[in-house]
Amino acid sequence: MLKRLYKLRKNLHDSHILQFTSDDRTSINDMQQYRFSTPVKNYVNINGRNVISYGEAIWHYPDGAFTYGKFNLKEIEYNTSQAAARTPE
Repeated sequence: MLKRLYKLRKNLHDSHILQFTSDDRTSINDMQQYRFSTPVKNYVNINGRNVISYGEAIWHYPDGAFTYGKFNLKEIEYNTSQAAARTPE
């Protein structure tokens, strides 16, 4: 049975998620499990919703952290299947 440990770190002042951490991710390099985290920041308000606009994907290997992805929100769409259903072809 795989034991999963997920942690969400939140800012106590505004309840924004700051980081997601997991200890059950397997690296394809050596098929070993290492800590994996996704720190996020730069919340923006879009249509009344607070949305994360920046995040990273980080492996925490024994010899140090490796950031393999950095993500910036450029645009966002909601309910796209409903919008597509209303769009004439």
